[in-house]
Amino acid sequence: MPFLYSHFTGNKLAQATFAEVFDMVTPYIEEHERTLDPENIRDFLDLMIAEHKKSKDPASCFNGKIGSATIINSVIDLFIAGMETTTTSLMIIILHLLHHLDVQEKVHQEIDEVED
Repeated sequence: MPFLYSHFTGNKLAQATFAEVFDMVTPYIEEHERTLDPENIRDFLDLMIAEHKKSKDPASCFNGKIGSATIINSVIDLFIAGMETTTTSLMIIILHLLHHLDVQEKVHQEIDEVED
């Protein structure tokens, strides 16, 4: 009974969450596709789009619909991984500063110097 499976496993929630993330990254990818200059690669996404556009090998993960899915999945992976890494790093930094007032003071001094 598929309706019970999706209800009790949280599959619908996972699908809805993925759809929201997909909707969030798609305009970003489309903007990169519109502004792509193969002679001036700006970032990783430009590189992937350029490979997708020139791929003719049916076995390549950059070819056709699989290539489009590869780009979307890679952007989502980088977004989620970057978010987790950044959050964890900031938490560790704040915890370190809370327990080491001397380091906290040095950071404060450096910020003051940059502001001047």
